[in-house]
Amino acid sequence: MRALIVEPQGDRGTLTATRALTEAGWQVGVASSAERTLAGRSRFASRCHRIGPAQEGVDEFVAGLNRAIDECGYEIVFCGAGDAEVTALSMRRDEIAATVPYPPHETVLRALDKLELAGAAERAGLGTPVTVEATVDQLERWPPPMVVKPRLHAPLAGDGGPSRFEATITADRRTASERARKIRELGGTPLLQEHLSGELMAFVIVADRESRVVARCQQIVEATWPPGAGVSSRARTTAIDEDLAERVAALVREALSERRGGRVRDLADCLRYARGATHSVFKVTDPGPGMSAVASLASRGARRATTGSG
Repeated sequence: MRALIVEPQGDRGTLTATRALTEAGWQVGVASSAERTLAGRSRFASRCHRIGPAQEGVDEFVAGLNRAIDECGYEIVFCGAGDAEVTALSMRRDEIAATVPYPPHETVLRALDKLELAGAAERAGLGTPVTVEATVDQLERWPPPMVVKPRLHAPLAGDGGPSRFEATITADRRTASERARKIRELGGTPLLQEHLSGELMAFVIVADRESRVVARCQQIVEATWPPGAGVSSRARTTAIDEDLAERVAALVREALSERRGGRVRDLADCLRYARGATHSVFKVTDPGPGMSAVASLASRGARRATTGSG
């Protein structure tokens, strides 16, 4: 069994999947447009293939995948994190010489569409922040703070477009309007979303072709990066809330069927929680990805120091 996983630069999920599938008996290759990849440096990856970025040219992206498939005989190819890569794989699946294990393309787009998801979640009984298109009228009367984000992170607007639009949180209407204008300029549709504070939770599921949940995990997020608006940098697994699980399953059927105290404190907290925790990158028996991450951080710090001294 041979699988090819497409890794957006620095994606921890690709590394986790590479380790898990290899330990389950798969031969796993990694394909990425990045020079440095986490999974590609792992001893669990059989090969690392360089391909073109999906957002800069889907034809070359697909051609690169097919070269890797022809060379190593991969039977399945997927990406679980990058919106541009997922969209390109889904859109051009008929031209890829391996199985792309996604539902129909319109279903994939619906799962990535924040406005569609908000409506589906409401119908499934899940509370969601108010989400509307960021029109001029809405931008003028929306109460601060304002969350500005794209309807689709990576609409594949054309060559040279971004692979991901990041969300912006601001109390300044001019900043919000400028961000909305920029998203439109780059081919996206900007949204305004109600800003919610409080404890962040993640409920992760895997569903089969019939939208039945086959695996699930619930987490409480204790730290994010960037602080207040980013992805989890430390999370704690908790017991499953069965009522919530039922609503999430309903959402899946609805949508898929056809720094808090400064860097020193952050570091101290991470060290305090390190013992007994599972790290998404660093692993004693697989040191390559961790070394790559450290090298990348050191290189970034050196560039900042050079810029600052100049």
